[in-house]
Amino acid sequence: MADSYHVLELVGEGSFGKVYKGRKKYSGQVVALKFIPKKGRSSKDLINLQREIDIMRSLHHPNIIALLDSFETADEVCVVTEYAEGELFQILEDDGNLVEDQVQEIAVQLVKALFYLHSHRILHRDMKPQNILIGKGGVIKLCDFGFARAMSINTLVLTSIKGTPLYMSPELVEERPYDHNADLWSLGCILYELFAGTPPFYTNNIFQLVNLICKDSVKWPAEMSPNFRSFLQGLLTKDPRKRLSWPYLLRHPFIADSINEEDFQELPLTPEEFGKLQKSEEKKKIELETKKKTVEKKQTWVERLQQQAQEKKKSEKKDSGQENNARKKSAGSKKEKNGNKKNNERKRNERESSKDRCDEKGRISEDYDREMEITNKVKEGHVKHIKLPLMSDQELESDEEWSNLLESTDEELKLQQQGGEIEDPVLERLVESSDFLGKMSAGFHSAADEVVKGILEGASKFRQILKVFRNILLLPGLAGQKLDFCVAIGLPEKCVTIMKDLMSTEVIKLPWCNEILIDCVTLFWTFLEECAMKLPEHRSFPALGETSVLFVSLLPQLVALDCDARLQDTVLNCFAALCETVDTRMTQFSSDFYNNIITTNIQVIDCLINCLTLQESQGICLCNNTAITATAALINHNTDEENHKQILSQLLVQKLLSQQFKKQLATLLSPQEVKDHRTLALLCKVCEGSKEMCVVIVDQEEYLSTLGVNFRELVTQSGSCDMEGLEEWILHVTVLWCILRYHQQDISQQLSSCGDLLIELFLHSNNILFKITTSFLFQTLFPECRDVFSQSQDDILTAILSTITSMPRIIHFPFCDIGLCDGVIHLLDNMLAQDTSSLNASDVISSGIWDALWYCLLVTIEVTSSPKPSEAVSGDGRSQVLSVNWTVLSPEGVLTLLELTCRMSAKYPLISVGSLVSSSNKTLNVLSLWLSKEFLLLFKKRFYADSSPDEDTVVITFINKILQIFCTPFAMEIDESLLHDLQSLFYEIKVLECLLDVIGNVLYPDNVELALGFVMRLVLSDLIFVSQFSKAVIQQQAEWLLESLLSSDQPDPVVLDALTILSHMARCSVDHVQFVSSILKGDRGDYETVQLLLSHNSIAVCAKTCGMMGNLLKKSVAFYPALKKKTIITLVNNHLQHEDDDVRKASSYIIGNAAFHSDSLYTTLSPSIPILVQLLSDPLPRTRSNAA
Repeated sequence: MADSYHVLELVGEGSFGKVYKGRKKYSGQVVALKFIPKKGRSSKDLINLQREIDIMRSLHHPNIIALLDSFETADEVCVVTEYAEGELFQILEDDGNLVEDQVQEIAVQLVKALFYLHSHRILHRDMKPQNILIGKGGVIKLCDFGFARAMSINTLVLTSIKGTPLYMSPELVEERPYDHNADLWSLGCILYELFAGTPPFYTNNIFQLVNLICKDSVKWPAEMSPNFRSFLQGLLTKDPRKRLSWPYLLRHPFIADSINEEDFQELPLTPEEFGKLQKSEEKKKIELETKKKTVEKKQTWVERLQQQAQEKKKSEKKDSGQENNARKKSAGSKKEKNGNKKNNERKRNERESSKDRCDEKGRISEDYDREMEITNKVKEGHVKHIKLPLMSDQELESDEEWSNLLESTDEELKLQQQGGEIEDPVLERLVESSDFLGKMSAGFHSAADEVVKGILEGASKFRQILKVFRNILLLPGLAGQKLDFCVAIGLPEKCVTIMKDLMSTEVIKLPWCNEILIDCVTLFWTFLEECAMKLPEHRSFPALGETSVLFVSLLPQLVALDCDARLQDTVLNCFAALCETVDTRMTQFSSDFYNNIITTNIQVIDCLINCLTLQESQGICLCNNTAITATAALINHNTDEENHKQILSQLLVQKLLSQQFKKQLATLLSPQEVKDHRTLALLCKVCEGSKEMCVVIVDQEEYLSTLGVNFRELVTQSGSCDMEGLEEWILHVTVLWCILRYHQQDISQQLSSCGDLLIELFLHSNNILFKITTSFLFQTLFPECRDVFSQSQDDILTAILSTITSMPRIIHFPFCDIGLCDGVIHLLDNMLAQDTSSLNASDVISSGIWDALWYCLLVTIEVTSSPKPSEAVSGDGRSQVLSVNWTVLSPEGVLTLLELTCRMSAKYPLISVGSLVSSSNKTLNVLSLWLSKEFLLLFKKRFYADSSPDEDTVVITFINKILQIFCTPFAMEIDESLLHDLQSLFYEIKVLECLLDVIGNVLYPDNVELALGFVMRLVLSDLIFVSQFSKAVIQQQAEWLLESLLSSDQPDPVVLDALTILSHMARCSVDHVQFVSSILKGDRGDYETVQLLLSHNSIAVCAKTCGMMGNLLKKSVAFYPALKKKTIITLVNNHLQHEDDDVRKASSYIIGNAAFHSDSLYTTLSPSIPILVQLLSDPLPRTRSNAA
């Protein structure tokens, strides 16, 4: 075969070998000869190579490189393919990128090639520009299937990582299962690179690259068309289940015009279709094995698993002995050693090839083998171990057989819990054994059918099976495999269905039925805690949603059936675990789950409340801790945005306050329940959103008094007290007080009695949550503890700094309505407000508190990234606020912080200004974001849950406080370098743009004065602000706003500030004259605004208007059309004779500059000449100069 080709020239070389351009002898056919050396390659490599050849030989498509021939020599394998002249990679290197039309042509061809591969169950798995060639006429050719794999039914989901990292999909780099969608991601990366010149995710660091691929968003070029971007967004969707795929990919408008869908009828199989085929093949396999069993006696599944483990151990010991003997024979020849080595290798290969398929699927780890060897060597008594009995019968049909298996697995779990070592562990292998799965499934379903029919023997067997199943679930780890095991049998949904069936028949009255129900619920509970809660992030169990809803609907009936409280406790524990699972691992289903309770199964709340009280004992009602835990789980929420949880909490409160549940509420608030931290935690939850419940608690004087007495006793003795959950109890007492204080309840008496303890907790406790709650309570305690705070100033500052810097580590706080820093902000404000306090701004700033606080607040605001300069021309250049995390500081805390900042600026201006320009301080950054209309909307929404007439007043006050802080440096004399630094910072954070936005969207028309005044200060202070202001007006299309600010409806100060800004812009540069002129011209082009300003009642406004017109005319002729308006020139002439000196001076400035540039206005200005002659004797020198 090698003699059939002429080798012409080397065209490529890589790690695989060399590629030559060649020609087939006796013909003119040009080919590519890929020579791959055998030397240095393992047998696996050569097998993979043969796989590639086999795949390529079967492919015939115009966009896939055709394999023409292949042959082997002693040293090489040669693959002969059609020859393609160019490489796409080379075009990228030479040209940098391609235009969209060219990329579109390439995309169509690559889509056709990939569709062909995927419809033949072939993944490419190494898509990259280097593997895309260009044939005659520019035809795209896909090549190099070195990593491709024909997807057999059993290899639909692949988990090995192959391919090029730059083009790898998220599921590939995270080593998650993947399918043909991974190729489509790579296609998106390639097309993006062809257009943009670089891959969508690019870095030289492999770890950073993985992070970018999995988490970063794509940066879209501005010049990319919407259809192209949409196409790439579909392909580059990180979730493979939501990625643009077949057949919808073919219909996308970016390529649809070039695709005839009738040519693509054989769609690639979806994962669901592959799954059906796989189940079909497995079913046939099980049937075949069943037939074999009737002919040939086989070992039981337990015997096989144990025998395989023992054989493996013996064979490895034998191999080890042979190798040791070989090393001892120093006189042995090299040939004999090699022969022994090959012989051992051959034997191991034979043993491995003869393994049963069950052993292939099983997992007997090296750790297990090592433990077995150690077990045989240790002395008796040092390690406790167990050996499970072998099963003599293979079918596992009788109750006794299941009982023996249950006893064995119980003992194994018990031994694991005691830390003992197990000689022959079976539970793990049971999960992976297909034999056992079949027996378990058959036994479970047959026994379940008998249970529903009321057959006692079936019930006994069913209980044993459920308990074995529970032991499997209790096995540590293997959450994914345990889920697969459950799914195969139909659990836990089958257990819940059985409960439903039992309760709908007379069988429920049978005495053993209660035990069946307990076992079913226990298994569901165990599944939730040991499997569902521990699943990897990428695994989900959609069927659990329907099962959960069904279980909730049965809950009241299950509790009502209980005769000895065991079923009730199990059901409530299971419900608590279910709520936790929904909240943490099934968040996509949580809204539907809780809405179902609110709308359909509201009786669950009644049931939970009824269960809160245990049966009376000696006339005293006690709380049921299990019911308290379940109720708390129902209403527990970690964020303030879970509306369904808030609704559930409100419903629970309404029912607790009703006459129907008076007994249960009284039990919760009874003095004997004061020390139970679970009851206290539930009270905190129900009080959090209900002022009514807070009023009820404050009215229970005995309860609050007992609470205070116990708090003093237990905090004082906390070092020696062994009370369960003491720290939680102390926390929830302070949280309850915070909630009552937040809802404006008077608890000053209770707090006063414990004030010294609260201060001690704040200053010296290591629990940061104690610092948060106690500092919030200091608002009530401060007046009477003022002296204590003054004496502990350094300790207080240290505690405050510790509280602020610990914010990122706090995952959950029991009360969402107060901010974590609210208390310390109030404390600082109170301390600085005291005239007698020795604390000053310098102490706060030098302690690090100020920098830490504002940085912490900056992190709580999520903003859009700033656009590129090229994009900022057509849109707003500022970062926009998307969301605010109110956990750190509530709206009330924000207002207090602004008061504190204003106080510091007023009392210590130089220190405050110095801190503003510090590189480590983020005060101005945060304040500028707080001024945005997006933040103000979020602030108002959070501050006022419902619409309020006061909300606008609060927002205006909020804005004005920020403006006061901004204005402080300009109202005092400070060093020029400090002022320059401050101006630079204002420019960088784009305060002008923010102010213009908030003036137009929030403050206009009645509250613009302070904000506009600060804008004027900035514009006058430096030329950089003049340009920034004009750009901001254009970007925000705010020309209407400036024109409106000049109207007679506005107060004189507002009009004067607006005129000052425009006049200064005109004076600074001729570039701004056209901009100012266009605003004065108005939409109708009649300069009506100028006429109104010249006719204004205010002399100051008239003078300022004339000055602005003079500046416009001094720089350019652009404003000449305004003077040609008869009304305007008449008003100007009248002002030349005005009694006010400033008006005459400014109006003469207009005429002087108008005549300077051109004589085109001679006719217009001729009536002014006699008046100008008179002004030559004006008292003001400047007026005389202008007239001359």
